[in-house]
Amino acid sequence: MKKNAILMYTLDFLIILSLSFVILYNIVCNTKNKINEMDFTFHFATTKVISDSMEPFIDTNEYVLIKKITTEDEIYISTKNSNKSEGVYVYVDENLFENKRTYIIHRCVGITENGEYIFQGDNNEDVDPWYVKREMIIGEFVKVQKTSISVQEFITITTVFLCSIFTLCSILLNVYTNKKGNSNDI
Repeated sequence: MKKNAILMYTLDFLIILSLSFVILYNIVCNTKNKINEMDFTFHFATTKVISDSMEPFIDTNEYVLIKKITTEDEIYISTKNSNKSEGVYVYVDENLFENKRTYIIHRCVGITENGEYIFQGDNNEDVDPWYVKREMIIGEFVKVQKTSISVQEFITITTVFLCSIFTLCSILLNVYTNKKGNSNDI
C-alpha cells in the first residue's frame, strides 16, 4: 500500500471514530430528563442565574460554573455579602414550586441544632424560609462564566470541528492522489 492510501484510511478512520463519539455521547447525555436537570458532565455544570437574589456577587442572567459535591464534602458557613465564593452552593428543592424540581444558588449562612443548613441570597433581607438538609446540597459555586457554553457543548463543538478538519484533509488528499493517478494502487 502506498503512504497516501494509508494516510487516507487513517483520516477516514478518525472521522468515523470522532462522529461515533459525538453520536454516542449525545445519546448518553440526552437520555436524562433535560428539563430542570443540572448536567454535571465531568463533575461540573454551567447554569444561568435567573433571579437577582445573589446580586451584586452574581448578577441576573449571568452563567455560573458549579462543581458537583457529595454528602462527604464539607459545607462552609459564610457571611452575607462577603464577596467570596466560599459558602455559595446550589441546593435542590423538589417541592418549592408546584412540585417541580428547583435549583437555588444561595450562600450558606448557618446551621441549625438539627444539622440542617440555613441559606440566604446576598440581595435578600431574610434567610430562606426553610432549612436545607445536607443531601439537598448538590453543587458548589466555582465562578461566573464569561460564556454560556457547557462542557457537553464544548466537547461536541470540538469534535465536530475536528471531524470537519479530518474530512477536509481526506478530501484534499484524495484529490491530490487522483491527480497523481495513484487511486488504483490500493
